[in-house]
Amino acid sequence: MPELPEVEIVTRALSRKLKGRSILEHRVHHPGVLLHDPHAGLGGPLRRFERGERHGKYMVLEFSSEQRLVVHLRMTGAFYFRDSDTPLQPHTHVEFQLDTGEWLAYRDPRRFGRIWWLSPNSSTNPLADLGPDALRLSQPEWVARISERSRMMKPLLLDQAVIAGLGNIYVDELLHRSRIHPQRAADSIPAARLGEMWSACRELLRLAIRNGGSSIRSFVDTDGILGNYQNFHLVYAREGEPCTTCGTLIKRIVVAQRGTWICPRCQRRR
Repeated sequence: MPELPEVEIVTRALSRKLKGRSILEHRVHHPGVLLHDPHAGLGGPLRRFERGERHGKYMVLEFSSEQRLVVHLRMTGAFYFRDSDTPLQPHTHVEFQLDTGEWLAYRDPRRFGRIWWLSPNSSTNPLADLGPDALRLSQPEWVARISERSRMMKPLLLDQAVIAGLGNIYVDELLHRSRIHPQRAADSIPAARLGEMWSACRELLRLAIRNGGSSIRSFVDTDGILGNYQNFHLVYAREGEPCTTCGTLIKRIVVAQRGTWICPRCQRRR
């Protein structure tokens, strides 16, 4: 699933390419992907694109018509651009025609992703239950939100209501960088250590963004280009390979029903 860095990359790309553009019409090839609020009075074109923003793993595309598209890519969702003469890619479920004549298309082989078309009158808010964004919350807030809970660290960091944006890849990478075992109780970690973890999280996510994100199975940007950060993973999906810090072989365990990669020496359970 695309996590914060991958969604940030797509949001930035769409913001550049949609700048000043309007969506004139749309086509739906699979009705379960594009969701309308029946009470919002939607319909017609989406006028001039204003900005693209991201919160956690969600992107928000805002238009001057006060309407917006909220997107969650889930497992395999991706956007691409095509002209009228270019055939649709397989698994394309929604298309938006731009005032340039070009089409913005959304493809999703597993069809788990969703696009919400919302207006100021919409009663739906897909972001309502999310915690603060992992790249925007302050160090004191990070420390407080973790230290006040007794849950194991990995499922706590995966909980989007606590901190939004982290998934399996970057939680494993962050816990390794912080030398914290994923099953350690959150409230057992000193505040100073959690403060260091906040800094490590910001550094990790920014580094992943600079390297185009992680392409493990299917992630590509809007130009169809794979990310590169998977080549810099320290533990994720590296079972049996030596730890870059101490040389101990990386081990795969299961934590909260999620495959998890750790260095048994660097991340001892205390």
